[in-house]
Amino acid sequence: MCVLICPNSPDYFGDNSTNKCQLTCQQVNEIRDPQNNRRCVTNTNCSRLPIALFGDINAATCVTARNCTAGTFGDNNTKKCESDCQGPTLLYADSVTKECVDVCQPRYYALNSSVNIGICSLTCPLPLWADNITKRCEPQCSPLTYGVNWTDTVTPTYHFGTC
Repeated sequence: MCVLICPNSPDYFGDNSTNKCQLTCQQVNEIRDPQNNRRCVTNTNCSRLPIALFGDINAATCVTARNCTAGTFGDNNTKKCESDCQGPTLLYADSVTKECVDVCQPRYYALNSSVNIGICSLTCPLPLWADNITKRCEPQCSPLTYGVNWTDTVTPTYHFGTC
């Protein structure tokens, strides 16, 4: 019998290379998309509606950002789950939303962890300061603000105070 949408029990997806409903996609870089009529799609072509999905090559399926494999984040530039957030501008890996963002959540500070790679952090490593004006880890506080060094003996390499 030929069908337009493969059944979800068992967890079948339409494979374009075989024109059959299968448990796994046969083509390299193709993954399962549960929103796109349960079809196999390239890992950069996951459906965006009704919910934005990201290609998770590790799980071989399209997932929401929160369901990206551990250590990866939904990147709207590549439409994939990425271990490093990179784009036309510096993006930051947000551990709360599990997305690559240009602005971190409240109480988090944008930290450039290495060249062109950023994360959202609750604290800033020494010698940087958590600046409440810029919402970034900065080498010095913004004008007319002052930093207080609140390091402790448990984690002496981080500032716990902010500007």
